[in-house]
Amino acid sequence: MRTSFILGITLIVALLFLSNCTPNPTPTPAPRPSGQIAFYSERDGNRELYVTTTDGVERRLTDNAADDITPAWSPDGTQIAFSTTRDGNAEIYLMNAEGTNLRNLTNNPERDWSPTWSPDGKQIAFHSYRMGNAHIYTMSADGSNPRRLTKNSGDNMNPAWSPDGQWIAYEYLNRGTYSVYVMRADGSGARRIAEDAWSPAWSPDSTQLSLVSDRDGNHEIYLMHSDGSNLQRLTSDIKNDERPAWSPDGNWIAFQSDRDGVDKIYVMHPDGSTVLRVTNEPLVDGYPAWAPMP
Repeated sequence: MRTSFILGITLIVALLFLSNCTPNPTPTPAPRPSGQIAFYSERDGNRELYVTTTDGVERRLTDNAADDITPAWSPDGTQIAFSTTRDGNAEIYLMNAEGTNLRNLTNNPERDWSPTWSPDGKQIAFHSYRMGNAHIYTMSADGSNPRRLTKNSGDNMNPAWSPDGQWIAYEYLNRGTYSVYVMRADGSGARRIAEDAWSPAWSPDSTQLSLVSDRDGNHEIYLMHSDGSNLQRLTSDIKNDERPAWSPDGNWIAFQSDRDGVDKIYVMHPDGSTVLRVTNEPLVDGYPAWAPMP
């Protein structure tokens, strides 16, 4: 009996020792989205365009002494429209997705910014100061047939064309206050859908818009239905989160944030969960644009 008792105690002690010696399992990394994200970076002394995979494999697209920003992929993923100051003022340029075959689309003495494509690839919307204040324009994808859509007295900026082709969302600045508006693609039916908000971005199914607001003290990313209802806050950080951009499958939103000290590109799910950092260079990276699915 005494021997059995001692053997039992010895076995228990041995099992406890082995359990304490068993290494903790390595945490499974959070799954990362697939695809490519275009962005601008200041890592080379001025703003240049880059493309990165979501696991951080990068390539440079532009190399110019001026600033190249606001990339926008064509719907087929073969071209990128962007804003550049290489001609002395801001113009809309177009290039192949690998950075070749650059051409000026706007060629206007006033500033032209923030291109966005129609889903059929035939038109590009942008904002321009050619009438004094900023207005939303459309043009053919080759730069011909420019047409002004907005007619008010404020500044209308940063258009976003809905994936169903029916609407253009944009930010409106009037007397120091930003709002988000939507209008039909022909410029009619403009209506305000959000106050104290800017930088709208459509979900792939055109039913939701992500946007930025400082209504809670600093710049955070929000989500709402395309009619302006059901506003939800997605990010909650003491630093600023900006420039949301949806993945083509609708499962992720890319954005820029200075939460680690300087603006970098991050991704998160549309409910605000699983925030992952994508770029890691020490200088500013911003204005992400997700490539269409191949």
